[in-house]
Formats: sequence, C-alpha cells, structure tokens
Amino acid sequence: MSASAADLNRERVPALGVTGPRFVSHAQNQEDVILHRVLRDVSSGFYVDVGAQEPDVDSVTRSFYEAGWRGLNLEPDVQAFGRLAAARTRDVNICAAAGERPGRRPFFDIPGTGLSTLDVATAHAHRARGLVVLEREVEVVTLADVCAAHAPPVIHFLKIDVEGAERDVLAGCDFGRFRPWVVVVEATRPMQPDAAHLEWDALLTGEGYSFRYFDGLNRFYLAAEKGDLSERLGPPPNTFDGWVPASTVRVESQLAALEREVAYLRGSLSWRLTEPLRRVRAAAGRIRERIRARTRP
Repeated sequence: MSASAADLNRERVPALGVTGPRFVSHAQNQEDVILHRVLRDVSSGFYVDVGAQEPDVDSVTRSFYEAGWRGLNLEPDVQAFGRLAAARTRDVNICAAAGERPGRRPFFDIPGTGLSTLDVATAHAHRARGLVVLEREVEVVTLADVCAAHAPPVIHFLKIDVEGAERDVLAGCDFGRFRPWVVVVEATRPMQPDAAHLEWDALLTGEGYSFRYFDGLNRFYLAAEKGDLSERLGPPPNTFDGWVPASTVRVESQLAALEREVAYLRGSLSWRLTEPLRRVRAAAGRIRERIRARTRP
C-alpha cells in the first residue's frame, strides 16, 4: 500500500525547532529548558543546586548531569540526600542547609512533600494547613564557604529553591569571588503565586546581576559581564527549543517495549499456530453481531 502525501511530508519535514537530539526536561517548571537555551554553547559546565531534593523527579540539573556536567548539591533532607548521593556520584553532595552564617539551626521537615524549610513562618503556615511538620537540627553552611572548598573558578548557574529561606541563602554568598553566569531563585510564596522576591532582590541586583525573566515561579538573573546572553532569556520554553517532557519520554519507552513484545509474540511459533483459530473466532464474532443487529427491536 502506498503512503499518502501527508504521511510522506511528515517523514521528510522535521519538527519546528528540532535540529538535533531533543532536550529532555526533568524540571518542575521547565527551568532546565531556559538554562539549556542560555548555556547551549557550554559542553561540560558546572552548577550549584541549593535545595536539590531528588536526583530525578522535578530536577533542574538532571539533564545537565546526563550531558556530562558536574555540580555541587546541597540538600538537608536525609532521605532525599541518600538518593541524590547514590545517583550523582560525579557531583559533590553535601547533606546540609545553606544560610547566612555557618552553624546548626532548627529545620522543619515536611515528609514526602518537598516543602521542608529553615523558615519558621513557612513551617507554621504549613502546619496550620494540616501538614505534618517535624522539627530537627541540621548543619548550616554558607555558599561562600562551600564554593571556596568545592567549586571551580567558573560556575555556570546557581539554582536556589529553599521554600521561603531564599534571602538567608543569598546573604551567605560571595558574589565578588564566585559569580554564576545565571542565578535562578524561586520567587513566590511556597505553594502560592504571590511574589516574594522583594525580600532578597537587592542582594542580587546590588552585586551586578540584572533580572531577565520570570517563569511564574522563578526569577532568572544574569551577571552583568554576561550581557551578551540576555536575548536567550526572553521567551518561555517553546517549539524552537526542541524540548520534550521526561514524562513523554517515559511513555514512549514503555510503548516501544510493548511494541517489541507484541512483535516477538507475533513472530513466535505459538502465534502462527493459533492464527486460524483467531480468524475463526473473529468471524464468529462478526456473525454474532449481525444476528444481534437483526434481532434488535
């Protein structure tokens, strides 16, 4: 049977914007698509992820890690950190929170949610909503100290997602010495669309970072010396970025596995031997349906 003109065109015309392998997005709000667009010329970069949480689910850094990047991850949740450390063997993984000064502080653990925080007010608000909040002490480090110990001279992006404690993290940075090209900070109240960036925005703009893009959840800032990249921080993720959600890739993989299994079954001896029986059953089914149709009132 010859293919239709539409089928032939679909085979020969690539999807808009796709000029190579698709970029697989694992991030909650496609933050990684924007970062990939900005940093697409970097082959093996370095990231710092504060509040890294899981290595796979909603991870801003997974696709970069899989592309050969390395990073520095901070995560105080013990269970999440265990999974992170097991999956990111090439990264530096630190089971601690980031803050303005080093020491030990109360940490409010909200199991199974990704909402755990150092921020007292945020923890109280979650408890008032009926969530289980467990308090324990954790180690707190400053980004200035951990970058001095573990980061290379060039940091390509810094991502901060700490559920209301963003100002505390930024206050512990040394942007004079360590200057990520792009800084991505969660900029709304936890689980709300209300803006929260006025509490810490000056800590970035005062250090030579300019606000460039808001994705509804995060604000993206660009170092002044990297102004040539500013145009890449404009539009939201779109067809020209050549990206696909990780969930779609998982479904495609499952479908491919099923198709291989069906192909194997159809090629097996038992399938060929039972083909006449299947045909008889199908014919009988059609006859029964015609009889039912004739006898319906």
